[in-house]
Amino acid sequence: MGATEVEMRGTNFMASLRALRVSRGEAARDDFLEALEGEVGAALRLGGLVSAGWYPVGWWRSYLASLDALLGGREALAEAGRLSARQDLAVLFRYARMVLRPEVAGKQVRYVHGRYMRGGSAEAVEARPGRLRIAFRGNHGFDARCWADYLGGVKGVLEGLGAVGPALEVRGGGGPDCDAVFTWPA
Repeated sequence: MGATEVEMRGTNFMASLRALRVSRGEAARDDFLEALEGEVGAALRLGGLVSAGWYPVGWWRSYLASLDALLGGREALAEAGRLSARQDLAVLFRYARMVLRPEVAGKQVRYVHGRYMRGGSAEAVEARPGRLRIAFRGNHGFDARCWADYLGGVKGVLEGLGAVGPALEVRGGGGPDCDAVFTWPA
């Protein structure tokens, strides 16, 4: 028997759809939803997916595969994840920037990971000015699209907290484990 796949909070879907509407317009978001196949498409169209609910990562993979086809590649998915995080947390960033530096906030990655995913882990292995290294383990069901979106979201959070132009180096990221190093001018 294989490992249990992680589950995603519905808020991931909702934030992504809001970002799509803001970046591409209401019509593009509506067209995307209409074309989205499978259980996730039906749940989103019928209002059966709620922000606080937990959903199979397979739904997220399906969602991201359709978004990848619309946007045209992993870099676009990473940008969509970045935009989604920036928009979803905009009000929080306004206040958090007054007291938190990106590397300090990065130390909370374990807690944040648990708020949006059930299963798997994220650990800040190194967090210092200008550098954050995160080890993700056991995120079963994740594929390269999931990682592109997730790491784009982390990048958006770091930017929202004041990191300027964070660069990303990824090791792994095609399966359940990934090591990510974010660097920016300190």
